[in-house]
Amino acid sequence: MDILETKRIRQALDRDAGNAFNIAVIDATGSTNSDLIAASSTLPSGTVLAANHQTAGRGRRGRNWVAPPGGSLAFSVLWNFETMPGGLSGLSLAAGMAVARAVEQCGVSSVRLKWPNDLVAPRADGWAKAGGILVEVTGPAAGPCYVVIGIGLNVALGAAIAEIDQAAIDLSMLGLRVSHNQLLATILNELLPILRQFAMGGFLPFRDEWNRRHAYASQAVTLLGEGRLPIQGTATGADGDGALLLETPDGIVRIISGDVSLRRASLSQS
Repeated sequence: MDILETKRIRQALDRDAGNAFNIAVIDATGSTNSDLIAASSTLPSGTVLAANHQTAGRGRRGRNWVAPPGGSLAFSVLWNFETMPGGLSGLSLAAGMAVARAVEQCGVSSVRLKWPNDLVAPRADGWAKAGGILVEVTGPAAGPCYVVIGIGLNVALGAAIAEIDQAAIDLSMLGLRVSHNQLLATILNELLPILRQFAMGGFLPFRDEWNRRHAYASQAVTLLGEGRLPIQGTATGADGDGALLLETPDGIVRIISGDVSLRRASLSQS
């Protein structure tokens, strides 16, 4: 079992990230996101909480996150922004890009991004989920606001992959050979400059790179949301605010809510 250790993570950080992040590793918890949100007003920006076993991890739309001990990488980052929460559109996309860059450095080149917060990789039957981002915001409506960025990656799930209620894949299947500690540190090294640039310019500086990594670029897709009629169109990419642009017979539609499920139009799985 690949155990996270604070010392080993810090040794793998570059100098800038080592100064910016305060890392804590715990054996087990329900949810690192929930833990940081509960303590957000008392912790410094840059606090990172990682768990060797997360028993009640959460995905988007309230889904459970399957995270067997040693089989996944689960951690959360607390970051303070001076902007209003409404100015944080696109942060999950930018954070996903940091993770995609990091796994490339660790030997996995096939990971792509699915709007608004998933990392996917190809299988014979289509795209399968390799990880996800959950961004939660707390603090005064007028700012500053505390943002918790939860990152979960399927690393070596083994038999637990059968428990996931959608097509899934893990990084070991894709050629990952670095330790959990090295992977976490590499993600933090990539995440820091993105957070700093996002604070100044929002998602716009990252739009073009995100669109190059977009798994469903120029593909026919269906968007499903609870209580909404399905929307079909061609996914043309994200705009400068992080909204998904969908080309439909009635013109371009901007999808700004992440509380939807995006699926390839010809497939039944997301």
